Amino acid sequence: MESIYVWILNRYGLLIDAGRAIFTGGFIAIIAGIFGWMLKIAQASIAVTPSGEPAPTRALADAWPSLPTGWVPETLPGFLLAGLITVTGIAIAMIGRHLKRFAEY
Repeated sequence: MESIYVWILNRYGLLIDAGRAIFTGGFIAIIAGIFGWMLKIAQASIAVTPSGEPAPTRALADAWPSLPTGWVPETLPGFLLAGLITVTGIAIAMIGRHLKRFAEY
């Protein structure tokens, strides 16, 4: 187990890059979720049922079946998970920066 810690301490650049990649993935998921939510609201406001009531909102996969929307968060737990991924990426990058500062001291 100590060899894993030594390996990580000697490769702090990998932690920084991995943290940035994880942060970017979570941030893109959040932005795509917000964009998808706006598209769902816009589509529901345009579509009207014969009785004049607004159409019920659907999932992104129902609205656009040809697009891969499985990774886009649509509900509160999905957004919380994407936020957790983003915060994890920030934490990993910060740990890598602290290790870099410690190693270069």
